[in-house]
Amino acid sequence: MNRRLIWCIWMTWWWIEKAWPQSSCFNSTLRDGASSRGSRSNQYEDEGSFTDVGEWVPWRSDREGSVVCEVAAARFQLARPSQPDQPLAVRVALIRDWRKRIVCEATTDGQTDESERWKADLAPDKQNFWEPEWQATPALPAPTRPKLIPVVTTAAEADAVELAHTYFRRWTCQENAIRDWLIPLNLDTNHGYAKEPVVNSELVKRRTVLEKRVAHLHRLAAESRKRLRQMCASDQVREEQVVSWEHRQQELLAQVTALEPLGQSHEPGLLAVKAQQLEAEWEVHHRHVLLAATSVARKRELNHCARSCRALRHVLRKPRRPPGVRTRNAGTR
Repeated sequence: MNRRLIWCIWMTWWWIEKAWPQSSCFNSTLRDGASSRGSRSNQYEDEGSFTDVGEWVPWRSDREGSVVCEVAAARFQLARPSQPDQPLAVRVALIRDWRKRIVCEATTDGQTDESERWKADLAPDKQNFWEPEWQATPALPAPTRPKLIPVVTTAAEADAVELAHTYFRRWTCQENAIRDWLIPLNLDTNHGYAKEPVVNSELVKRRTVLEKRVAHLHRLAAESRKRLRQMCASDQVREEQVVSWEHRQQELLAQVTALEPLGQSHEPGLLAVKAQQLEAEWEVHHRHVLLAATSVARKRELNHCARSCRALRHVLRKPRRPPGVRTRNAGTR
């Protein structure tokens, strides 16, 4: 058994390193001898990266008859690593797969600020996220677009449908070759007939991570709201103190104004009143400085609370599927 396993590993390594790059499973060949292969996703952004895009033709359908893949002929300027300023113009079979959606964060004209866009779908009375009774709801689904699969060929002219079929036929060839190798080793046989249901550990792990993330964001938002309430309460107290000290300052200023014309500028009583007036003026100025500092801290804390609520809505937007059930072999009875 050990020799058989070692031989299988060696054959697999030989196929990956030697045979596969030279076979039709790596570079598919067209009728005229030109090769075709898929383009990397970091070489293009969207459909605008291609030129001369032709008419989209239905290519694949699901069991209900709905079109899930479309193909169109296009051209692409393939960048050369050695000569970046001289790209290579190649023909492309552009496949549009509607089964796989890619998130594209597109901003609208009137909502370019992320701090306002995340709550634009909420009613006006539901946007006060700093209130304790605010409840987070799932955000709207992010805009998506179908995945593009460009198949590049070196041929001068090529049919888009034929090029797509030629490229994706390589997967079947590769699977058949691997299956033919596994048959003599009896590695394509599943031993054991008794099965028992087990929980899908991967789904449970994802669900646990999401639940911890939701609880963490709820805690951060609650702490931010608590600090905001404390700041508002302290601001209210300081504003009342400012009004009180300003009233005291006006009374002392009236006394100083009444005593100065009488020539009592050097009297101890007048000096004491002036000292009290200066003290009241300083207290008013000090309270205004504290209010300004608290205002800055309140804005910063409000931004923290907004970020937590925005992240919470985005996490709730992700579907949390219940843990699935799989079966595993429990051995032969």
